[in-house]
Amino acid sequence: MKEHILKCWPEPFQAIRRGVKPFEFRRNDRDFRVGDILKLREFDPETNRYTGAMLWQEVTYVLAEGFGVPPGFAVLGIAPRSDLLTTIKEFARWHHLNESTIAERETPSDSEIDAEVEAWTTIKRAITTMDQLR
Repeated sequence: MKEHILKCWPEPFQAIRRGVKPFEFRRNDRDFRVGDILKLREFDPETNRYTGAMLWQEVTYVLAEGFGVPPGFAVLGIAPRSDLLTTIKEFARWHHLNESTIAERETPSDSEIDAEVEAWTTIKRAITTMDQLR
């Protein structure tokens, strides 16, 4: 599984956010595969800047060439990333079990800090994804 960071113009970005556009038509220069994650960043071509809005979508299907798809391109079936809520629950359980251990020591280990940072980053992504589904 790879994560692909992609520019997405406002109209298709908002359609994906609303759930009415469950596909992407892209140049297949990244060897897209089922299970890959697309990090779509909304880009405003009028200002030539990113808006700051992002969506995480999982590739659920890849139609590359044939069936009217030009050579070098692919139609990607996409859906909101499904594993984030499970990860939040796992983190909450981990945090509850480890909270007293970390609090008892003056300085947590680097691996504990890294795990905490990664978990909070995942929670932030999950909240963003859940906001998309509203």
